[in-house]
Amino acid sequence: MLEGAHISLLMGPLRASPVPATVASALVDAQVTNQVGQRSGFQLTFATSASSPLTRELLPSGFFDRSGSCRW
Repeated sequence: MLEGAHISLLMGPLRASPVPATVASALVDAQVTNQVGQRSGFQLTFATSASSPLTRELLPSGFFDRSGSCRW
């Protein structure tokens, strides 16, 4: 039985880098799907609020946009 796990959150279009602490600390759930004969996948759930730096700074700046223009 798994008693613990270590998760590294990396992000980037070509060369992944660790996410800022603000993003990592907002992670509240991680689910991994790996079933024989089916596609593997994962789902990450983050919690944020109106006053969070995620909501006030990172989202409006395009930090999470898939355009490849992420700057961190």
